[in-house]
Amino acid sequence: ENLCYEVKPVYYALIDHSANGELIIYDDTPGRILENQAQGKATHTTAFVSVANENKTHLFFTSEKHAGNNASTILEKRTSGSAVIAMMDASSSNIPKEMSQDLTARFVLCFCLTHGRRKFFELFNFFEEKCDFVLNVIGQIYKNDAHCKQQNCTPEQRLLYHQTHSQLLMENLHFWLNNQLLYELTEANSGLGQAVNYMLRNWIPLTTFLTVAGAPLDSSWAERAIKIAIRHRRNSLFYKTSKGAQVGDCLMSLIYTAQQNNINPFDYLNALQRYGPQVA
Repeated sequence: ENLCYEVKPVYYALIDHSANGELIIYDDTPGRILENQAQGKATHTTAFVSVANENKTHLFFTSEKHAGNNASTILEKRTSGSAVIAMMDASSSNIPKEMSQDLTARFVLCFCLTHGRRKFFELFNFFEEKCDFVLNVIGQIYKNDAHCKQQNCTPEQRLLYHQTHSQLLMENLHFWLNNQLLYELTEANSGLGQAVNYMLRNWIPLTTFLTVAGAPLDSSWAERAIKIAIRHRRNSLFYKTSKGAQVGDCLMSLIYTAQQNNINPFDYLNALQRYGPQVA
């Protein structure tokens, strides 16, 4: 706890820095705080990734708040007047509910394409031919994205490449999905029908990568960060109090951010303690 007190200024600085990111990606996983369990409160751990000036910060928040609530709290600190691209899954709890009108106008919503794909993958053994069509189309989209990464494309070059090579694929997929329900080729209430409805209902945020430069295909960065929180939950089992969870979140955020930016976390935390007055 003493260590956390000494390094907290950096944690707060990371939050301020994250608020001004050009791209934010976040998601939730269940958390455990005994204090909350005793009060009948559900606990969640939010992994929040922000990219600002090509630097990634990773923040963790364990409390009764959902990811959308934590995103709202962070974005309240935003001072940048530029747009923010926000990637998440389509859960309503991920949508920030308390944003100013000005920020809402600059909030570019993206939904994770992998989540949409997963719904068809899970049904593959029951609807092989139809699911195979959807999976192949999405697979080609990811192949196009991999090409852009290999060529070190700028966001604008990547957008143009997707518009040239992925736009028609996604339009064909959209027609196919619509026809499944329009011509009753798929039972709307079946598992496959629900997967089709999910894609159609969220089509615009699922295809933001075709209209906005820098929009990712999925929330994989947040998914990887969540695995760190899950590993911690399995090893330590729980936090006793909310204050203990804040200590854990602070240290986990600094350690994981350091690792992801090729900085030795042990050396970094030692340096923060060694130069405590300057840190403060």
